[in-house]
Amino acid sequence: MIKPVFRVQCDGPGREWLALPDGHTPGTDIVHADLIAAPTAERAGNWPDERAAKLAAIGAGWRHPHNSKDFKDWRCPNCRNTEQP
Repeated sequence: MIKPVFRVQCDGPGREWLALPDGHTPGTDIVHADLIAAPTAERAGNWPDERAAKLAAIGAGWRHPHNSKDFKDWRCPNCRNTEQP
């Protein structure tokens, strides 16, 4: 059976992926705060639906840009720290 998965990529200039930390054992629970921003999708988290992907991103500190009007853009902490208010 084929099942879709959702991945999260930063919409900022870094274009990083919401990824599992090094040393994570597949199939074990993960704390969202332990998720990292990675330059490639190699270790990107596979979320079962859009809601789970959004919750993981929020838990890892990803947010909408300060000037977002439609809330479709997501920024990793690195890109948010470089934003101009």
